[in-house]
Amino acid sequence: MDPSEIRSATYRFEVPAIATAEGLVNPKSKWVDSFINNQNFPFRKLEPGKKLVEFLDFTRKTDWKEVLVVAKSFGLKIPTYEDALCFNAYSPDCPGGFLIFPHEQVEYLFDDRVICLCRYGEFRLVQMTQLFDPKGIKKITFNPGTRLAFLGSP
Repeated sequence: MDPSEIRSATYRFEVPAIATAEGLVNPKSKWVDSFINNQNFPFRKLEPGKKLVEFLDFTRKTDWKEVLVVAKSFGLKIPTYEDALCFNAYSPDCPGGFLIFPHEQVEYLFDDRVICLCRYGEFRLVQMTQLFDPKGIKKITFNPGTRLAFLGSP
């Protein structure tokens, strides 16, 4: 992949000592998927401290395999859902648009999903979105402007 086809943005935030998934839903969020709760997302404690999230955005349609190759070449790691919820709660400034955290997928109704944060100015919502089709029936591609979050070294 040509480097000119990749845009990235880095955001740092602090993880305090916290205990529940529901406690991490930002009060500024206008809508939160009711599936995001302590039962479906049992919170595994994160070490308090600084975290670095790097969002990768591609200038053309990109599939999941290409995204993984680029993330690995940048030395980035796949986040957990705790990282996604902490970022939502403790990152005051971050890019707008769809912010997908490709954590281990969670069974959601009829398929598997990951957390997606949608931000447009002060409007925020926390939802679930399909990352890829685990059965391989259809190929999932990401449109330009979709930001995928990975973890870097703080």
